[in-house]
Amino acid sequence: MSDAPKTPKKKSNLIYNVLLVVFAAGFLIGGYRLFDIYYHYHQADAEYSKLENTYVTAVTEEGVPTAKKEEMEALRVDYGFPALKVDFGNLLAENEDVVGWLYVDFCEVSFPVVQGPNNDYYLHRTVEGQNNRAGSIFMDYENTPDFSDMNTFIYGHNMKNGSMFGPLKALREEGGEELRKAYPYFYIFLPNNTVRKYQIFSYYVTGDDSDSYVLFDTEKAYDQYAEKITKRSMEQVEFDLSERPEIISLSTCANDAGTTRFIVHGAWVETFDLSLYPDLN
Repeated sequence: MSDAPKTPKKKSNLIYNVLLVVFAAGFLIGGYRLFDIYYHYHQADAEYSKLENTYVTAVTEEGVPTAKKEEMEALRVDYGFPALKVDFGNLLAENEDVVGWLYVDFCEVSFPVVQGPNNDYYLHRTVEGQNNRAGSIFMDYENTPDFSDMNTFIYGHNMKNGSMFGPLKALREEGGEELRKAYPYFYIFLPNNTVRKYQIFSYYVTGDDSDSYVLFDTEKAYDQYAEKITKRSMEQVEFDLSERPEIISLSTCANDAGTTRFIVHGAWVETFDLSLYPDLN
């Protein structure tokens, strides 16, 4: 009877051990990356929560005479802006790059807006200057910081934990049109004690090299741009752009690869002087 072939145990054990080491190394690297990502999320969330709690307060009627309460309520009804006030004096002392505070009604996005020397500066840097994947909500460096350009871009990351501009995606999901109709505006509070109100009139997914990302300063260019982005909208919103109101374009990534963008366009409706608001005098 012939001998049975012997199994090369040493060779098999070596391969097994190498695979085990490779697998363990991959697991540790993946775990570290995952930890790093969520650590950055936590850091950014904590910082921006602190900024909002420190510099943004709700307007209340506490201690206000009855006549003033009626005036305040009338202003709320007439202008419909969120009853908030921003302490820009101390916020600007912390970071002079702050140009405003953005509040998006339908998803309660509430962040300071900064403007850096280029569009990379705040891409992975927070308002307090910390290096962080979440970065900041920032205005295009080529825009005028008082939001007076025909088209102003504001950028923010679409974070996996739903922070920064992540909540904007609610518009392109099921029920987005109804959400837009219920909450059609977003607002920008400015250091000069005014708040600008914008109506959402277009939103869509486009490429990272889209011709939606253009600045212009002529009426002809405005009209061509307005026609183009209106046609691209996922919802055809009735809004008159013939008077060429200033446009704010909110932009964020639409996929993990970073090759597509989700843009929400809002058109200026009115500006309210907060010094007229009794509780803000």
